[in-house]
Amino acid sequence: MFDVYQSKIEDPAIGRILNRAFELYRTSTTARNFSGTPTGIVLAQSLLELLCDYTLKTHAGWTEELLNSTRGFHNKLAASAAAIGYSGILLEHAPEVTSAFAKQNCKTLNDYHLLTITRNDITHVSQRVELSGFQLVQIWEASMFLAELHLFYLLDYRGQMADRRKISGWFGDTIEVPLARRG
Repeated sequence: MFDVYQSKIEDPAIGRILNRAFELYRTSTTARNFSGTPTGIVLAQSLLELLCDYTLKTHAGWTEELLNSTRGFHNKLAASAAAIGYSGILLEHAPEVTSAFAKQNCKTLNDYHLLTITRNDITHVSQRVELSGFQLVQIWEASMFLAELHLFYLLDYRGQMADRRKISGWFGDTIEVPLARRG
């Protein structure tokens, strides 16, 4: 996979995006470990914004006008996930998170919306849902999982990966990257 990465970063169009994405990935991980999970979530959302916009423009045919006119980042997240071939349930291992949102009358929102609401609750004064520290970790893990899927898609990798959303205290079984094969 490193050979593929090396060849991709030599291409100015995708190389700049991949370098920025890996820097944000590393920074989000470091920030979560040293500055707290909320900081990691904000940085993970920045990473997803970069990857989603790039993916929608270059792999889903979205125009700059469509990107700018689409309301709600959660809609871009969902469209980008579909564009890379991910059709799974992002928060399938986080029933406590979906339950907390359901108690606040947010049960009709999709997982992508729950990620962006959490980020907005961190960065803005209003707070729709009070999440525990563990629930924030689950949100961060789901955000980073989605970022990893985008990176694997851009690097044409479809092998095995760890499903970081399964928080069990140890490195568990691997799964096949849950993306549709490129045509």
